[in-house]
Amino acid sequence: MRKLLSILLASALMTFSACSANTSAEETVLPDPSDAYIVAIKYMLSENDPQTTGIVYLSIDLSLVPDLTDEQKESVLSGLKLENIQVLDESYDALVEDGYIVGSVFTEGAFLTVTECEMSDSAVTMDLLLVMSDNNRIGYNGIRLDYLSGAWEISGYTTNYDTY
Repeated sequence: MRKLLSILLASALMTFSACSANTSAEETVLPDPSDAYIVAIKYMLSENDPQTTGIVYLSIDLSLVPDLTDEQKESVLSGLKLENIQVLDESYDALVEDGYIVGSVFTEGAFLTVTECEMSDSAVTMDLLLVMSDNNRIGYNGIRLDYLSGAWEISGYTTNYDTY
């Protein structure tokens, strides 16, 4: 009987230890990087408001962001709802194929691409390029976002205006 009681006590302690270990692991929640992309893109758009140009479409190409899951990419797109502008998830080639871009002109839209991404648990660095027209391209290089006090915050970037 004493042996059975010892086994039961040991089993209970092992179960309690395992539950305690799982609880502490569950408490460490990493920030969602898709929220960092939403913050960076919204900031860029607030500085260069496509709504003032009369565009109907904003296409965001997230295909070059390998660290985001499909679900996180969808979260970025749904987090960027804009008044009177339809947000698309298409590459430049897909826009041409679907008839949005004729020649090299995206007459009713702007195209945004995200490149050069680096991620850690609490920081994201990326480059953004917004093409508003053939002769109006705006690049934000090295945008760094840090996860501070429960939110993503932009800590720095370099703006590069290109006109052709």
